[in-house]
Amino acid sequence: MQTSLPDPHMGEREYAERRRRRQLALAMLAVLLVIVAAFAVHWVQRMQYREVSSDAVVEGRLVPVLAPVAGRVLAVAAEHGDSVRAGQALVELKGPVSHAMAAAPQASVVTERLVQAGQQVVAGARLMVLAPLADMWVAARFEQSQLGRLASGQPVTLTAAPYGRKIRFHGMVIHIGHQAAEPVRISLDASEVAAHPLQPGLPMRVSVDTRS
Repeated sequence: MQTSLPDPHMGEREYAERRRRRQLALAMLAVLLVIVAAFAVHWVQRMQYREVSSDAVVEGRLVPVLAPVAGRVLAVAAEHGDSVRAGQALVELKGPVSHAMAAAPQASVVTERLVQAGQQVVAGARLMVLAPLADMWVAARFEQSQLGRLASGQPVTLTAAPYGRKIRFHGMVIHIGHQAAEPVRISLDASEVAAHPLQPGLPMRVSVDTRS
């Protein structure tokens, strides 16, 4: 019976293959380390010019919607939290002579709904409360050490818990107090608020780009 002899070159080939794999693994590790280092440098440089605050809240001017006549509420066309257009019909009333409609004076978010269908109201009664999109801002508090790096006109990125980190709002620093107790006022983009309604009193997280 014949027996096969070991290939004298087998050990060399296995050694070369192991060496090739080790070199490939080291190269991949080096590339990964370069990527991680670049990301870390980018993050540090970015945060170097960022001032962040989670002590921030949406504020806004509140506008009541009043009943134009006394009568019975026939229909209510908007709910709390809804975005409404300027001129949009909100509440339909049956007055003593004819029907009447209470409409939104400008693009707004409904912050309170105060009546139900079938309810009797007097002329001038409050039917809803609106927060106009163009008159909404964020009041943010920063540490005293941060205030020196803030300036009017700096761009701001904001997020709100109901929408998570994927939805970002954009604004601008429009007023800075002289003390940490006085909040920094930040504008909001009305079109973004219309797409993703915010409510006065809603907490926000703000990040100010201090490079400008």
